[in-house]
Amino acid sequence: MATACQLPDESGSLKNLRQYWPGDDIIQLAVRLGLLALLVYWTFLLIRPFVPILAWSIVLAVALLLGTNYLYPRKTNQILSASPAR
Repeated sequence: MATACQLPDESGSLKNLRQYWPGDDIIQLAVRLGLLALLVYWTFLLIRPFVPILAWSIVLAVALLLGTNYLYPRKTNQILSASPAR
């Protein structure tokens, strides 16, 4: 079985991927990538019902923050200065 991916080494000759990685390492890498993909998919399934709630909470937090800043502007100079407020 010939592989299409061949990489040059220091001597200039071409080696295929199996000569760089033994078969056990390739199998272990494939299993780990499969388990990682399964974990990401499972996490997405768990989080998916809460996405609309999170989106609305962000929208409301930004709207209320802008409204609060408009109604009650901050007076940082009076808080930070050592002189009494007049």
